[in-house]
Amino acid sequence: MIAMNILQKKIYSYFERNPQLRVLFIFNNELFDANEELSELEWTDGYRFIAFRGDWFTVKYRLENEWAKDKVIIYFDRPSPTSSKADMAAFPLMDVLAANMEYHSQDYASFMQQYGLPESMTLFVEQNLIQLQTEKM
Repeated sequence: MIAMNILQKKIYSYFERNPQLRVLFIFNNELFDANEELSELEWTDGYRFIAFRGDWFTVKYRLENEWAKDKVIIYFDRPSPTSSKADMAAFPLMDVLAANMEYHSQDYASFMQQYGLPESMTLFVEQNLIQLQTEKM
């Protein structure tokens, strides 16, 4: 059995909550840099961790061919491109990101992303996350 840390459990939960999810993007920021930690982990069969090295075409090709049946976690040593339209337009894997999900270290942010909630709901979701996640809602 593979021993999991908290971050890895959170990553697996993205795929468990979203069975159609194929690719989870993880971006580095000032508060969150987990490349070394994630690179050293053992992943369950069917999951593949990739530390992106600038090979856009190769990654895109492998996602569509070699890794088509895998759940892929891609770590980028850069901030998320979703903060501005210019960054989004310049990000070669934006179509894949838009069709999949981005990892958020805060649970409320991942909840909002999962259900497509607007930013105007952030405070409400943050304050009521536990109630929103119960099956009775």
